Amino acid sequence: MLRDVILGLLRDGAPRHGYGLRQEHRLRTGVESVTGRFYRELHRLGEDGLIREVSNPPGSDPRRRLYAITRRGSDVFDAWLGQREVTFTEPRDDDMSAKAVFLGVAEPRVVRGVLEGWLEETRTRDDSLGRAREAAERRAGKRILDPLTLLLTRRARFVAADLEFIENFRAAYERSLAVREAGSADVASFGAGASLRPLKGGAVGKVAKRSLLRPA
Repeated sequence: MLRDVILGLLRDGAPRHGYGLRQEHRLRTGVESVTGRFYRELHRLGEDGLIREVSNPPGSDPRRRLYAITRRGSDVFDAWLGQREVTFTEPRDDDMSAKAVFLGVAEPRVVRGVLEGWLEETRTRDDSLGRAREAAERRAGKRILDPLTLLLTRRARFVAADLEFIENFRAAYERSLAVREAGSADVASFGAGASLRPLKGGAVGKVAKRSLLRPA
């Protein structure tokens, strides 16, 4: 995905330095790319013949590499952009989804700590997206269409869904914990009573039947 975006940034034919490409990527997409990953992708694009290094203009910093898209790179980008199919990244293989599978049986101290961390981080993401969306709206109008505001709104809805999931998970966990603790208290109370007086007749069978029906 990143390689397609880099090709798109160079598609107008104007050469750009790696630093300038990374800054433009952040402004256009609203995503802060990892520096190392970004430059590794630039290197791969060069190896694949999709971009090439060009000479720096006189007086520019020779340490900065200037990149331009090749004809093949333009064809690859145009083919990608024109595809009707789209690959959706569903929130099912992320860290939150993986941990949620096991949190239900973890110690309450661990569960509450993890959920509090998720809430704090997700609220921070929500605030950051809100500020970014406001900044994008202020910049809007300089292009025929700047999709960044719409993209940030879409991401904000995903974050809102995460917040709802965490709150629902926490509420459901606390309910289940209360049921388990109530069940443990009932068992302890029954055990104390049983030690004081023996059961008579068919009472043993009745108690056993009730214990099977009582939720764990």
